[in-house]
Amino acid sequence: MANLTDVTGILADLAAIITACVAVHFWRGNRRNRNRKQLSLENYLKEEKAKGDKGQRGLPHLVAHLGMSESDIMDVAFRSKRVRRVTDKDESGFASKVMLEYSGD
Repeated sequence: MANLTDVTGILADLAAIITACVAVHFWRGNRRNRNRKQLSLENYLKEEKAKGDKGQRGLPHLVAHLGMSESDIMDVAFRSKRVRRVTDKDESGFASKVMLEYSGD
């Protein structure tokens, strides 16, 4: 019969393997979700720019149209190479809001 130490060692190894598999699964899901959100933001801004204006949209507008939170929008905007951030300045010269626009192609 197997020694109890051998059995616990095997179970510990299996637990480590299962933990790694679960971690990779959730990491891939998180990555896929972030990529989907980034593509959604880029496509929306690209379509808005194609309508003829600069295509600059503020956060409240994007939250309403994309159904994402402000933090999600800013996260994917800062990670994207195709989304440019533009600040709108108030009368004192300070940034009053952040506008996002598509700058790819």
